[in-house]
Amino acid sequence: LWMTLNTVMPRRLWVMTVNALQPSGKMVRQQKYTQKDLMIDPLIVLRCDQRVHRCPPLMDITLHMLNGYLLASKAYLSAHLKETAEQDIRPSQNSMMGLEATEVTREELKNALLAAQDSAAVQILLEICLPMEEEKPVGSNSYSLLKSIAVSSLGKKQSEEEEKEDSLLCNLREVQCLICCHLHQMFIADPNIAKLVHFQGYPCELLALTVAGIPSMHICLDFIPELIAQPELEKQIFAIQLLSYLCIQYALPKSLSVARLAINVMGTLLTVLTQAKRFTFFMPTLPCLVSFCQAFPPLYEDIVSLLIQIGQVCASDVATETRDFDPIITRLQQLKEKPSERARLLKEPACKAAAGESGSTDPNVQLCHCVESTFIDIINMSVGGV
Repeated sequence: LWMTLNTVMPRRLWVMTVNALQPSGKMVRQQKYTQKDLMIDPLIVLRCDQRVHRCPPLMDITLHMLNGYLLASKAYLSAHLKETAEQDIRPSQNSMMGLEATEVTREELKNALLAAQDSAAVQILLEICLPMEEEKPVGSNSYSLLKSIAVSSLGKKQSEEEEKEDSLLCNLREVQCLICCHLHQMFIADPNIAKLVHFQGYPCELLALTVAGIPSMHICLDFIPELIAQPELEKQIFAIQLLSYLCIQYALPKSLSVARLAINVMGTLLTVLTQAKRFTFFMPTLPCLVSFCQAFPPLYEDIVSLLIQIGQVCASDVATETRDFDPIITRLQQLKEKPSERARLLKEPACKAAAGESGSTDPNVQLCHCVESTFIDIINMSVGGV
């Protein structure tokens, strides 16, 4: 019905819809927006009731209006720029150089404002994709166990709660699909938006969703080297995590070259980072090496060498303490040089070597165990693939 009315009176319908979807409550003062308000600030469309974010039909309508108002805002600003420029021509006809400089500055400001609008819209939509507390999945084993107990003992009431939870998850998944399709269109229309958003960063929990759900994410391979070269450690971590998902999704020669660059950067940072920064950087990025190996087996030797170097650096930092980390380094070197040792290691639990130090707060100790765990994951992955 809404789409039918949209063909008859789109502008009036959009304004009415935005006003109708505003948050309702005593603490929130509702404001009646006009068409001009929405063209000046298209993000008003997303300031709707939170329940809209989990209602796929309403979210589809919201995205449709958001796209329209973003385009309308661009046209409005361009027309406004032209009008004000004509007014300034009359008093400034004698100074052509100053006029040209003013026009360039205005155009740059307009483009910056439009880019800020688009990137803010993308960030808000990505935030909507994050699951709420009641939507977060429970661990698979405990979930299946609890589910079987609920069916056998708690009966109808528990089953109704499960159906409600499944409905929430289905709504979340459908909303995520709608948003991913919308972001795909935005990235295709202007690839610079994708670059700006990823330089700003977003929660790493969404990387699996964005890479799998947005087909145009492969364009990120063009600017990941630039993102890795940023001085901020958080951006470097985000770039490597993003690259690990892209390598699995797009196992291309370009991905291989960027992955090799990332491994070289990780090796360089190992030699220059302080102990605290080394822990901050390598704890979230070491699991990415497993994805690199899975996508590109030729990188195995380089990754194994990097893991051994990290283990040696960490072990040397705690050599004066009572802990003995030489067995960890020895095992890693044996695994690299003697593939026959893999079968023996695979029979042992991955956490066995860390049993005595699992509760340690020493960053070097934790990083050493993370190195060993990453190495075992790579071995399990390669053996499972064979």
